[in-house]
Amino acid sequence: MNPKVALLVVLAAIVVAVSASMTEGVQEWAVRGWASLPVEDLVKVASIVTILSLVVTPSFYFARKWHESHAERSRASQNLYIELEDTRDGLDTTKSNDLKKVRLGKCEEIYFMNRMFNHDFYDSLVFSGKINFVTPKLQQRIQDVFHNIKDHNYCLRKIRELEDERGGGDAAEAARYYRKLNNIDNLLLDLIPKIMDKLKSEYGAYKT
Repeated sequence: MNPKVALLVVLAAIVVAVSASMTEGVQEWAVRGWASLPVEDLVKVASIVTILSLVVTPSFYFARKWHESHAERSRASQNLYIELEDTRDGLDTTKSNDLKKVRLGKCEEIYFMNRMFNHDFYDSLVFSGKINFVTPKLQQRIQDVFHNIKDHNYCLRKIRELEDERGGGDAAEAARYYRKLNNIDNLLLDLIPKIMDKLKSEYGAYKT
């Protein structure tokens, strides 16, 4: 239950209890003032005030903590969304100029994005444990996406190392990385929009 709603429910219950416990003397006090309030009713009022302070103060504290936690989850989901959005756009041939084509043999052509993708924010969420703001199922799906993003970066580094070698390095090894990179990029284009939709619909992330 939302803490604001819970607090209102608690306060309503206390008001009902106060009304039920008011004697004629307390009712008279409401009209004529403290001088007409019997001692036993004064004790009751003091007790009620104490109860109110014991209930309301923690309620406000937990409500504030809930809102702080909610705000932190919103920021985390938004930043994660932006990191995924950047990768998605980087793989989009209509938005990126980094598309590279490689011919393997006589007939096979391989396409991949010749750029590294960022995963710093995701890593910080995992390191701090704050990734737990999403469900375990979604955590697994996000983990799979960033595992492939890191694989993309690894394969691209290996390809660049091979291309820097004299003669282009081992052609068979290079072909293996080219094909793997092509498969990874196609997989990411399928997975990333689904994760972004989840973050948007369930955690309030929005399109930038």
